[in-house]
Amino acid sequence: MSESEISYSPKNEVGHVPEKEVAPTSDYTNDDGPIDGVLVNASGHRQELERNFGLISICAVAVTTGNTWIAQGGSVVVALSNGGIAGTIYEFMAVSVCYWLVAASIAELASGMPSASGVYHWATVTAGSKYGRVCGFYAGWWNCLAWMLGAASMSLILAQQTVAMYELMHPGFAPSQWNVFVSFLLCTWTCCCIVLFMNRFLPYIGNLGMFFILAGVFVTIVVCAVMPHVNGTGYATNKLVWATWDNGTGYTQQGFVFVAGMLNGAYSVGTPDCSSHLAEEIPNRNIPKAILAQMGVGFITGICYMIAIFYAVNDLDAVRGASTFFPLAEIYRQATGTRGGALGLLVVAFLPTLITACGCYITAGRTLWTISRDGATPFAGWLGRISLKFKNPFNATLTCGCFITILACIYLGSSTAFSAFVGCFVQLSSLSYFMAIFPHILTRRSSFVPGYFFMNKKIGYVVNSLACAYIIVFAIIFCFPYALPTDAASMNYASLMTGGLSIFVTLWWFIHQGSYVGPKHVPLTDKALADDARNPATSATDTTGELTRPTKKPRLEDEQAPKDVQSTPIASRKPLQVSNRGSDSTTQSSASESTKDDTSDERYFNVLWRKPSAKKHKTWDGDGILSARGEFVYLRDIAGKEMGRKMHEARLEPGTTLSISGKEVEIDSEMSRKEYLSGRMFMEGTKPAATSTSDAMPTPKKEALPARKKGEVRKPTAAERTQSLKRSLALVTNPNANPGTAPATFAAYKAPLLANTVTPKVMGKVVPRHDPKAVGRGCCC
Repeated sequence: MSESEISYSPKNEVGHVPEKEVAPTSDYTNDDGPIDGVLVNASGHRQELERNFGLISICAVAVTTGNTWIAQGGSVVVALSNGGIAGTIYEFMAVSVCYWLVAASIAELASGMPSASGVYHWATVTAGSKYGRVCGFYAGWWNCLAWMLGAASMSLILAQQTVAMYELMHPGFAPSQWNVFVSFLLCTWTCCCIVLFMNRFLPYIGNLGMFFILAGVFVTIVVCAVMPHVNGTGYATNKLVWATWDNGTGYTQQGFVFVAGMLNGAYSVGTPDCSSHLAEEIPNRNIPKAILAQMGVGFITGICYMIAIFYAVNDLDAVRGASTFFPLAEIYRQATGTRGGALGLLVVAFLPTLITACGCYITAGRTLWTISRDGATPFAGWLGRISLKFKNPFNATLTCGCFITILACIYLGSSTAFSAFVGCFVQLSSLSYFMAIFPHILTRRSSFVPGYFFMNKKIGYVVNSLACAYIIVFAIIFCFPYALPTDAASMNYASLMTGGLSIFVTLWWFIHQGSYVGPKHVPLTDKALADDARNPATSATDTTGELTRPTKKPRLEDEQAPKDVQSTPIASRKPLQVSNRGSDSTTQSSASESTKDDTSDERYFNVLWRKPSAKKHKTWDGDGILSARGEFVYLRDIAGKEMGRKMHEARLEPGTTLSISGKEVEIDSEMSRKEYLSGRMFMEGTKPAATSTSDAMPTPKKEALPARKKGEVRKPTAAERTQSLKRSLALVTNPNANPGTAPATFAAYKAPLLANTVTPKVMGKVVPRHDPKAVGRGCCC
C-alpha cells in the first residue's frame, strides 16, 4: 500500500448499545478528549477526515444538496398530470409535512449518533446486537444505491438545463438524445472532479451554493412576478392556481391521484439525511440544526417558487406539449416574454444546480465509503481508504462517478431504462430510513444515549410511528403506473428496480455475511469532538507540514508512555519499546497517570485458556490475561499478544468460564491495575534481551566461608553438596577431565547407544551389541 493512503481493515464488532445512564465508552474517549493517542469517532473508527465544516457551512451543504426549488422545477411538468397547478401545490405541502416527521426522527438519531455512516449506523444500533447486522446491511446498501441514483438524476437535470440554454438561443436547433448524453458526461465529471480535488474548499463552495440558491430563487420570484405585468401578458387566475383540479392520469379515484402525485414533492424534499454523512467532518453535533435548515429553507423556497412561476403561466397546454428536454424553459419564456430573459433565469437556476450536483456526489461518495470501511462491499479494502493527499474518500467517490457514467450510457441507449433506475430513488431512500426508525420504536426508544435533541416519550412515539406509516404506505403507492392505460415506455418500473436491487443485496448478504461485522457505537461528548477539531495532531500532517505515519496500536509495555505522542514522523523512526530509565519527572507523571487509571472501571484477571476439544480429560493450553473495559473483554497471552475480544455483560469473578474467539477461558484470580501495568505476568513468556559488554552486570564475588573454631567439624551446605555431586558426575562422564574445572552441563551425558547410533554390520564377523570403546561403557574395575 502506498504512503499516500490509509487502509482500514474491517474487523470491528457490533458493540452493545448502553442505556441512558451508561457513560461514554472509556476505551476511546472521555470528557477530556482522545485516549491512548487514538482519535475514535462515533462509528468506532479512527478519525481520518479533517473537521473542516462549521455550523454555517454544514447548513449550507444541507440546503444546497436538498435544493428543493430546483428539483421541483425540473420535474414540474410530470406533476401537472396529477391535479394540475392546484394539485401540484397542495401535494407539495402534504408531502412536506410527512417528511417533517421523517426528518425529526432522523434528527434525534443523528444527535445521539453523529456518524458519517448515517442510517446504516443507526439501523445497526437501534436493532440491537441480534438483528443489527442484517438491518444495518440492508439500510446501508439501500441508502448508498439511492444516493448514487439521486446524483445521476441531478446530473441529468444539469445536462438538460445546458441543452435547453443552447436551444433557447438557437431556435432552429433540434436537440437529440446524444446531445444530452455528452452534456451528461461533462457535468458528471466536472462535479466529480470538484469533489475529488477540492476537498478543502468544499465548505466555501457550500456557502457559495447557498447564496446562489437564496439569491436565485429571489431573482426568479421577482422576475416572474413583475415581467407579466410589464409585458402585458397578464397572470393566471386565482381559480386556476388554487381551485382547478385537472386529472390527466386516467385513474378515476381522485384521492389516489392526489397521493400518487406526491411523488414529485417527495423527490424534491426526500433527502433529510444528506448532512448526516458529514457528521465526522464537523466539530460539534450540528446535524439536527442542518436538517432543520434544510427542511425549513426547502419548504419556504419551494412553495414561493411554485406560486410565482404558476401565476406567470399563460398557456398551460404549451408547457405540457413543449418539445424541449427541460420544459421549465418554456415557463420562463412565457414569464419574461423573451428568449434572452428565459436564458437569464436558466443561468440563475444552473449555478445552484451545479453545486447541488456536487453535494450529491459528496454524499454518495461518503455513503459508499462508510459501508466499505466495515466490509459490506466488494473490494472493501480499496473502497474504504482515505487519501492522505486529498483528505477524502477518493476511491469511493471515483467509483460513484464511474457508476453514473454507466447509467449515462444506459440513458443513451434507452431513456426508459434510465428512468427505471433513477425512479426508485424515493423508494430506496425511504426504506433505508424505515430500517433505522422502526427498530427505534420496537426497542422503546432506549437503544442509544440521547443527544441534545431528543423528543419526549409521547411525542417521540407519535412522530416515529407516523413516519414509519408514511414510508410503508407511500413506498407501495409510488410503485403504481403513472397513468392509465400504460405501455412499456410509460410504465413505472420502480417496483421492479427496487425489488431487483434488494435481491442483489440479499444475495450479497448470504455470500458475505460471514466476514461482515458492521459498525459499533461509541458515544462521544461535544467537548471531545471540539478538542478533536482543535487538536493539530488529528490531521495526517504535523505542524511543519511533514507527512506522518498513522498512530499504531499501543502495546502493553507502552501503556505508561506519554499520552501526547500522536504520530511518528516518517523521516525518523523511533523504537517501539519505551525505555523505563526516564527522568524523575517522567516517572512521577507515569505514577500519577497510573493513580488516575486506578479509579476507572477496568479490571484484570489471570486466566487459563484452551482450544475446544472432544477429549475426555481436557488440559489447559496456556496462561493468559483477561482485561475488561466497558462492555468488552480482551484476552492476551503471557507475551502480551492479543488473542481475541468479545462483548460480555455478566459479572466476572474467579471461576467464571467464557468463550473468546474460539477459546475456552476460565478466570483463575483477579489482579490490580498496578500489577497489570508492571508487566510481571508477561515476563515469563519473553526471553531476556542480550546486553552489551558495557551494560552487562558485574560478576558477583564469591563470599568467604565463615570462620570455624579449631577442632570443629562443619557439615556441608545443600549448595556445596549439589556442587560436589556435579563434579563427581562430570568425572564419571569424562575421566580425563581436571577435577578442578567447572562441572559439565547435563548436555554432556551420553544417550544410550541403541537410541542414537547404528552399529555397522560386518558380514562373517561377530560384533558386540554395545560398543566397548565408548566413553563410560568400559569396565569399572
